Amino acid sequence: MNNLTMAMSFGAGLLSFFSPCVLPVLTSFFVFLSAGDSSFLEGGKNGQRFLFSKRHFRLIKTALFFILGFSCVFAILGVLFSTIFVLAGDALRIINIASGIIVILFGLQILFNFIPILNYEKRPPWIKNSGKFLSSFLVGAAFGAGWTPCIGPILASILLFAAQEADISRSVAYLISYSAGFAIPFFLAASLCGIFFRLTDKLKVRQNLIKKISGILILLMGVLILTGDFQAINSFFQRFQ
Repeated sequence: MNNLTMAMSFGAGLLSFFSPCVLPVLTSFFVFLSAGDSSFLEGGKNGQRFLFSKRHFRLIKTALFFILGFSCVFAILGVLFSTIFVLAGDALRIINIASGIIVILFGLQILFNFIPILNYEKRPPWIKNSGKFLSSFLVGAAFGAGWTPCIGPILASILLFAAQEADISRSVAYLISYSAGFAIPFFLAASLCGIFFRLTDKLKVRQNLIKKISGILILLMGVLILTGDFQAINSFFQRFQ
């Protein structure tokens, strides 16, 4: 397993979590997961009473179902993309070139926001019962399928990047690594509640920097795929494993 690619996938997951279109709306997700209870945002005694209460533990449980939902979708997408690349045969080089160009466009989109259609956001209207395990799983799955404009380009880039291995097990492992990068801070946010949000308020002024880092990372992935250097780097690092 290539530790460099695993690290890049994990880092992309972290950047996705702290991206400008996820972190600012995180409170809305947790209000949904806690069945409309927003007391976890309060300071003082009200916020302290929420911590370690039954409502808090239920929020943690629904957050885990949300994480399970998007993790399952990421793994399934990893299998699908990797299978396509495995079956590509002689057309693999052409697909790699097309994939590299697409990923580069995604990176430029994150940096310059010049393709309006990629900002389209679809939220399923049929999910209404907040605070329930099944609905939390379904919302997580919908989120994993590209619910927000920031997640879509980064996720698609990771899928195309991981699929270069043309190995289903490795591709899934990279997607799990990406999922972990997103899931760990998400779970910490649910566990720490108001404390986490107060700490991350300072990050909101760094949103443009996070966006630029994300765009540059995706651009780098696209160039590696387009030039075919990704496989060469993989082979180099595998010599030391």
